[in-house]
Amino acid sequence: MPYRRLPNTDAARLRAINTAIQKAKNTIDSELAISFTILQKIEFFQPKFILAIKNLKDAKKKQVSSSKDYNEKFKKAKIYISHFIQAVNFCILREEMKESCREYYNIDSKDKTVPPLTHDIDIIKWGELVVKGEQKRMYSGGNPIYTPSIANVSVNYTKFKSAYHMQKQLQKNTKRFSDGVAILRNEADSLIQKLWNEIEGHYAKIDNENKRRLLCEEYGIKYVFRRHEIRPEQKNEVKDLNLDGSEVFDYVDIEYMN
Repeated sequence: MPYRRLPNTDAARLRAINTAIQKAKNTIDSELAISFTILQKIEFFQPKFILAIKNLKDAKKKQVSSSKDYNEKFKKAKIYISHFIQAVNFCILREEMKESCREYYNIDSKDKTVPPLTHDIDIIKWGELVVKGEQKRMYSGGNPIYTPSIANVSVNYTKFKSAYHMQKQLQKNTKRFSDGVAILRNEADSLIQKLWNEIEGHYAKIDNENKRRLLCEEYGIKYVFRRHEIRPEQKNEVKDLNLDGSEVFDYVDIEYMN
């Protein structure tokens, strides 16, 4: 006896709902295998689910598209901040500046290394410290550094900062839409299970198992045959049968529930 499988992808869930709705449209009321109540529920649910999936897809697309610009600005800001701190160290090495000048940038006066700039929070932190520190140093009478100039550092840092906040907002949008789809996904599973239970219940009195299964499949129910089972319509085509019983990959097992 084949067993049914509940869809576990959004595309499969929509396919199950759409198939049932389309079948209902092409069937007279007296022969309909589902109640008007469940039909109303899936017809009301369908556009909500479609919109939620579309919003999530669009949000992911925007996030991916923005990632390229974000990464480019990250690399540029990292180079300018790193090179500026190196320039400060070279000025100190040439005795054009005192070691104490490092303290303007919140760096220990004896620290000759460039701080880690691996993560976005590092760029946010050191970009601000470098820009503000250089302004303080120059207000105190220090000579400007030109390679790179603090103006170029500031421009690239500001561009990265804007891209960073944009990326964070897009990530929040994606998560919000993802959470929304997850809630509707649970509702879809519940509706499909009730829908399929009604369909199977409607045809339960039909003795012919094959006929009963085919009628249920017209409404979108998916059945999986175990490896030792062969579909009646495939008895003459055993050589073409996938014997591992996994021909449908987007469905998971469920128990029959009334």
